[in-house]
Amino acid sequence: MENLEKEGLLVTMKNLNNLKVLKLEYLQLWNKFEDVDLNFIGTLTNLEHLDLSSNEFEYLPESIGNLKRLHTLNLKDCWKLESLPESIGCATGLKSVLMDGCPDKLMDQASSLLHYSLTLPLFKVRADDVNAHSNLHVLEGENVADELHIVSLENVRLLEEARRLNLLTKQNLLNLKLVWKLNAYRHLEDKDLLGQLVPPMSLKDLSLEGYSSQSFPGWLMAISHHLPNLTCIELMDLPTCSNLPLLGQLPYLESLRLCDIPKVSKIDRGICGGKGAFPRLEVFMVSFMDGVEKWDTTCPGEDGVEEFMFPMLDELEVYECPKLRLKPCPPKCRKFIISKSDQVISSLEEVQTSSHRCNSTPTTTKLEISKSQHDSFRLFHHFPALQELVFSWCSNMTSLPEGIQQLSSLQSLELHCCDSISALPEWLSDISSLKNLVIWDCDIIKSLPACIQHLTNLEELDIKGNQELQHWCESEENKAKLAHINI
Repeated sequence: MENLEKEGLLVTMKNLNNLKVLKLEYLQLWNKFEDVDLNFIGTLTNLEHLDLSSNEFEYLPESIGNLKRLHTLNLKDCWKLESLPESIGCATGLKSVLMDGCPDKLMDQASSLLHYSLTLPLFKVRADDVNAHSNLHVLEGENVADELHIVSLENVRLLEEARRLNLLTKQNLLNLKLVWKLNAYRHLEDKDLLGQLVPPMSLKDLSLEGYSSQSFPGWLMAISHHLPNLTCIELMDLPTCSNLPLLGQLPYLESLRLCDIPKVSKIDRGICGGKGAFPRLEVFMVSFMDGVEKWDTTCPGEDGVEEFMFPMLDELEVYECPKLRLKPCPPKCRKFIISKSDQVISSLEEVQTSSHRCNSTPTTTKLEISKSQHDSFRLFHHFPALQELVFSWCSNMTSLPEGIQQLSSLQSLELHCCDSISALPEWLSDISSLKNLVIWDCDIIKSLPACIQHLTNLEELDIKGNQELQHWCESEENKAKLAHINI
């Protein structure tokens, strides 16, 4: 049946002669299309926009060269792609080939088949061994659009090249990503080079990746003066940096992501830069920070009174920070994700709600805990307004934490790959507000408790990866208990 569906779809596509836009992103996530033959694309001669992003194709058909009207080819995150078709140069209408997330060798091949402007906003720096400089100079006169992503900055030979680029004058630029390859040979100190790459004040989104200097240049340390309009900052793979810039005084900052900065040992008011810090920050993500041990979660507000560091925070995500502890008060946010960061959980368990120095009304409505080695959890007193609770890959958890039964607003409970839980408790019926129960890949749960029939508000029961439990639910003797639930 699946083969018939696939063949039927391909036949249909071949006959869509007037098709102008074709989006096949994530196509291979569907098993039935994992080995799809893309040769049919060459028959769609009126195609103008082709999106093949986020797939695992290794090769593209040479028939792409037939698409004379194609102006945009999206290959973002095609990380397995081995090469571009030689015929791509015959697609004479091409104006943009998007290649973020593709292998380095693909960018090298693109430089020989396509004009560099076609792969913008992605630009790869290449060293010229003959002329002792890099190709960065080709961007000097380029009227850069709103986005620029420069990779392989380790290949810049001379500071003068970066100075002549004069990013500061490119007022259309809103989104800038600067990337160095980790552990690659440098012609210049990263700090010196970054010091010459001062963005315009118009910039909204800044990302640094692979920067290897211990400290930042002056413009970045005084970032609120130079880039007051920033809304998003991402700092990733900074192996030797131990101090973060003063980010708290950026008046419009909404998203801050810190990833793999192993020398940073604490996050405290030093990042705030003064009172009233982070007035608009909504998303804070900290991930793969092996060295960070402490987050002092408070700082002085406008009136000098201690308050939670991010007063407008909506989402807090903590991934693989094994030493991180939060003190003195729990976060104030709508959504909180804790993954493989057990000291975060332990520190919250140790804090009593009455001991908070900051006055923060509990606002968290969604909590996700994953990859924890804890066998019990005693942190739910911080989250009385919780509506959604998710446990994933908590292999040591043998039963649901009893604290859950105090969550009077809980509407959704999800268990994913918690393979040590053998049964759900009878007190589950105490959570009368529960509407949605998800049990995926918890394969030693053989049945549901008798109290399930008393959960009169339960509307959805979603079971996957456990045939025995599914059969239990489908048996005649249990159907009556579950009659009010959509399974």
